[in-house]
Amino acid sequence: MYYNSLFRAFMVELKQRFGRRKETRKILSVCEWEGKKILDIGCNLGYLSGLIAKRAAFVMGIDTNHKAITWAKIRNYGVDFFWSRDGKRLPFTPDFFDAVVLSHVLEHFEDPAPLLDEIKKILKKDGSELVVIVPKEEYLGQNTPDHKALFQSSEDLQRVMKAHAFKVLQIMDIGKSIIARCALDR
Repeated sequence: MYYNSLFRAFMVELKQRFGRRKETRKILSVCEWEGKKILDIGCNLGYLSGLIAKRAAFVMGIDTNHKAITWAKIRNYGVDFFWSRDGKRLPFTPDFFDAVVLSHVLEHFEDPAPLLDEIKKILKKDGSELVVIVPKEEYLGQNTPDHKALFQSSEDLQRVMKAHAFKVLQIMDIGKSIIARCALDR
């Protein structure tokens, strides 16, 4: 059972590395993270966290997959990794992070309000940003039955972010994914 779960996590990591190259390059090219504190929510095995850590001053990764977090710690990307039981409660100090990355996570929540409310608490009041990446899908559940929210266009993502008090600064449709850079709308 342990090796089966680890194998699944490893396969997700491979998919992220090879299937999301364009997405990762775009994120790293548009985000200014030098000297900043970043939280990567849904970090899985830590690949994106490790790339961010090459630019940022401090990076933390968090995921609900305990085995993936264990493996990420072994790989030692220079990132602090944490396991979260439900993904809705974040054990961090308010006003701590300059940016939060939410990569391929939002589509797993029917109601993203609890998670987005937690993100609002931990982001610094001024100059902070939330980077959201979601898959663009034609049909809900097509090959991904665990997806509870459907994003077919950038407008779908903008609508969700606006409804939860985030202002979209930049949105990019890059084929299979949509990336939005957002700020708190205060």
